[in-house]
Amino acid sequence: MDPEAAGEYELDFSDKEAIPEDLLGYVRAIVANGIMKGYENNVFQPNKPVTRAEMAVLLDRLGDLLHEQENRRVEGTLVKLDSDYITLQIEDTVKELALADDVLVYLNRENVELEDLVAGDRVRLAVKDGKVVLIRAQRAAVVETTHQGRLIRLVLGTSSKVTMMEKDTELTFKVDENTRIRVAGKRALLKDLEVGREVAVTAQGDLAVRIEQE
Repeated sequence: MDPEAAGEYELDFSDKEAIPEDLLGYVRAIVANGIMKGYENNVFQPNKPVTRAEMAVLLDRLGDLLHEQENRRVEGTLVKLDSDYITLQIEDTVKELALADDVLVYLNRENVELEDLVAGDRVRLAVKDGKVVLIRAQRAAVVETTHQGRLIRLVLGTSSKVTMMEKDTELTFKVDENTRIRVAGKRALLKDLEVGREVAVTAQGDLAVRIEQE
């Protein structure tokens, strides 16, 4: 429990002025979370010793609260994933959580394997006893664009690229090992494309997924 997180909680005990100022945040936290509720006649009695029976009740309530916090739902953007841990970006915080051995994984409502998830997926986790037991991931639909124009430049190597002119606009696309290339209707290599000729490029963002040249 973070005493600062309960800073907006307003205590309404008639004797709240008797609570030491440096302990107010902690008292707000335990009252806001239902661990302590005060006494009859709306008093807190901050100077009254806690009895053994009262301490037992407090510990029981605290145990329930911790159990609720362990069994929760977490939502964020996937950063990294392996067989034991999942790392999420949650607003400005990066959080790592342990995975249960039998964790269930769904992507766009389909049951998949852990390795089917990729960084950037939006995920919702169900956490039980400190471990992730369920992952529900959503991946935005991939948008493809098609471009037609004259091929003006090829870059071959580890960072292969093609540059084309579409009307008056120069466009450059990355090419990787999964880019499908066809020349005159047949499978081809990047080096088989001819600069200066018309080319059609289907892209996902700045990555060419298909290149065709007659």
